[in-house]
Amino acid sequence: MADAYSYSLLVRLEENNIPRLKNKLVKYFQSKKSNGGDCKVEHENGSSTAVLRFRREEDQRNVLGKEEHQISLDKGVLKLTVCLPTDETTPKTTTTTQSLNLHVSLTADVAVINKQLSTDEGTPAAVHSEAKGGEDETADEELCSTSAVLENIPEKWNREFLEMLVENILKDLDSPSASQSFTLEVIPGIASAVVTFQSGKENTDFVTRCPENRTFAKNGLSVRPLELTKQVVVEDMQNISEDHLRLYFEHAGGDVEKIVLSEAEQSFFITFEDLKAVQKIMKKKHHIKQKEIKVYPFYISLGTALYGKDKPSLKLPAAVLEPIDNSVWRYLNDNQSAAESIHSQLAKDFCSVNLTKSTVCLSPVSSLLQEKNAKAIITEWTDTVRSSFAQALSKFKSLKLQPEPERVWEECEEKIREMLLNEDVVVVPDKVGGVLSVVGLVADVNRLEQTLCELVNKIAKRVRRETMSVTQEIKVSPSIFHILSQDGLQNKLLQVYPELKMSFRKESPDLMLTGFIDEILEASKVIYDAMFALKRQNLEIDDYVLDLLKDEEQEELTNDLLISSGINAAFEISAHRVQLLASSDRDLKDAADHLGRLLISQYTDVEDINVLERPEWKNLVKQLENADDTSCRRIQINTTGQQVVVSGHKDRVITVSSELDDFLTQNAQVEESVVVKANTIVEYIKKHETSWLEQVAENVVVSYQKEAICLSGSRGDVTECKTFVENLVSSVFFERLKVPMPGVKKFFQDKEAMYVSSLFNNTGCLVQLVDETRGGQDNLAHRHVPKPVYQLQTPDGVEIAVCKEDKAAVRQEFGNHGVSLSQKALPTKTTKSSPVKHAGSDPNCLGQVQTKEGLDITLTKGNIENATVISVSN
Repeated sequence: MADAYSYSLLVRLEENNIPRLKNKLVKYFQSKKSNGGDCKVEHENGSSTAVLRFRREEDQRNVLGKEEHQISLDKGVLKLTVCLPTDETTPKTTTTTQSLNLHVSLTADVAVINKQLSTDEGTPAAVHSEAKGGEDETADEELCSTSAVLENIPEKWNREFLEMLVENILKDLDSPSASQSFTLEVIPGIASAVVTFQSGKENTDFVTRCPENRTFAKNGLSVRPLELTKQVVVEDMQNISEDHLRLYFEHAGGDVEKIVLSEAEQSFFITFEDLKAVQKIMKKKHHIKQKEIKVYPFYISLGTALYGKDKPSLKLPAAVLEPIDNSVWRYLNDNQSAAESIHSQLAKDFCSVNLTKSTVCLSPVSSLLQEKNAKAIITEWTDTVRSSFAQALSKFKSLKLQPEPERVWEECEEKIREMLLNEDVVVVPDKVGGVLSVVGLVADVNRLEQTLCELVNKIAKRVRRETMSVTQEIKVSPSIFHILSQDGLQNKLLQVYPELKMSFRKESPDLMLTGFIDEILEASKVIYDAMFALKRQNLEIDDYVLDLLKDEEQEELTNDLLISSGINAAFEISAHRVQLLASSDRDLKDAADHLGRLLISQYTDVEDINVLERPEWKNLVKQLENADDTSCRRIQINTTGQQVVVSGHKDRVITVSSELDDFLTQNAQVEESVVVKANTIVEYIKKHETSWLEQVAENVVVSYQKEAICLSGSRGDVTECKTFVENLVSSVFFERLKVPMPGVKKFFQDKEAMYVSSLFNNTGCLVQLVDETRGGQDNLAHRHVPKPVYQLQTPDGVEIAVCKEDKAAVRQEFGNHGVSLSQKALPTKTTKSSPVKHAGSDPNCLGQVQTKEGLDITLTKGNIENATVISVSN
């Protein structure tokens, strides 16, 4: 590489602080302004000198021979002094040559370059802008292409760089004094440029030399001759018909094959049948209706016409202001992806979108001028971008919601924002305008529209109802309303008036209706009609149970006894009666049967009415009545004569009756006797075993009888004491001694006191003389007999007594075969028609006896209190 650029020159700079100075030096010394050529420049920033290295010695000499060198700057000129280096054999500087980096954009301007290459240094020859063909040109020369197309031009190259490249390629190595003139026209949008020469030979030489240029080959450019064309384009034609144009150009050039109008560009594309017609047309100026018209050759391979120096100057169209809905504008600013979709769509139409205001500014981009059909695009740009912008906005939708009245606004906004929290839409409130806008993609808004409208309407209706609703009481108890509701009344009302509210308050037993006044009036009528249609029935049940129910709260009773059991009926309680209400006869029957099984009264006989006056009894009754105060479990205890009646829930009645019966039985006053086989034992216990009396003295009265110890008191205490006495009697040892000798009895009787006392003191035993001849009768005489409850004397003087025995003993002996504790009156005598029960036919018959008068007495097993006396006279 060093050998290729071996011809050096030293350049002294007047200034060294000029931006991109090295690039300016390269451009200048490779151009014909300096008489130079292909070279490299070595310069370090801040240095006042630079080294030029030319590839050809001839270029070195030409630059050195030019008297003055200067480079035009934006402000003034930079003067250069060129000389040979002081020592040409000095090695080349090691400064690294920076690569040419021209980042410039191609513009839509066409570079029309007329250059005269001459051996005269710095003296360009005059060249005409139009090539006028002489009369002596041959037909072959006229039909030869004089233009070449450079393709694959890098985007960073500008027209000045292309100019230098063409100049270097055109330089004739053998005849540097030869002159060539060319025009350069850059075709924007296809990375191409067209070089036009004055002859076909120059064009052919240029096409041949291009591949030999290192810059051309290194950057991958290609070149081809431009084809001859049969088409021209006539621009800016208005108010001229196609037929008029055809006649004109057939006269001026030749036969016209077709004419095509481009309305977008207001241009006509004219195709001739012969190539020569285009050559002929392009050599003249044309006027139609005394107005000059511009005609340019059109090349299909380029897709454009070549304008030369007459290329019209295009301007970007004016920006367009498009007002959009304020809510949509807010959405686009909040949603970056939505805004980006609009930017992307409008960018296809060379439009920049400014969304900083609700009146959107649509501005053309400068790259529009680089398009080969820029004029057509500019002509229709305004309409195109407006249409595209409208189409882009059509992807979004703004749903306008108008909550009324004003008090609904804040609630609607809050509920809507909650609902749309996870949705890709934006809520835009406009409280002044009374509008809530929901903006998003059309599909999203359409999907949410019905739900949002229903939400707003629901809130508005609720607020309107809250504002205009009234509350009115209806004399309907909760239980009655429950029966009616079970019969479908409430559902029927809600089907007609779905917003009507029906409720009960704690402080009021009546039904509360809340709604519009007309709804309340209609609903009240329906409810009253249904109430009057209910069926009623008096409750037939035990009087004590009825008394209990009258003291209860009818709503609690209905809920606890009927509704909780699934029975669709209710109580209606007054001071004189208790009624059942239901919607059908079957419900009434079910309620009556259920209550008959559930509520009962149980009667208990009182053995000792004195027990009823005891404080313990009264406390027990009070305790049992208050044990469970719920209406369905509450009981009532009444005392009538010699009976106690327990009324209420069956389970509790049975339990309480049993407890009361046990209390009455255990606390009834009774007398019990402990029979002793010898009166000596009684005397012994009476005199010497008295310590046990202290333990029972408070509860039991003890009395000593002949061969018996009597105990009086409550049954529980007597029973306990009797057991103790029996154990005490059984613990006393008794022995009977018979002395057969005569006179012993008299002897003992005379000194009985001494012997009894002496023996007791010495042995602790009691000795007593017993008269056996009267023992049996005395036993019978002194045997304690209970007081009879019924007596009967037969005609022959026989007395029959029925005594009330201890219940516990009777039950133990015979068993309690009765089912009731009710006491019945005992008849004195039955009629003759009463049948006689014989022992053989009655399994409960214990035995029979018959008096001499023919009176049959039968003893039957059973409850003594239910016993009857049957007497039969034969």
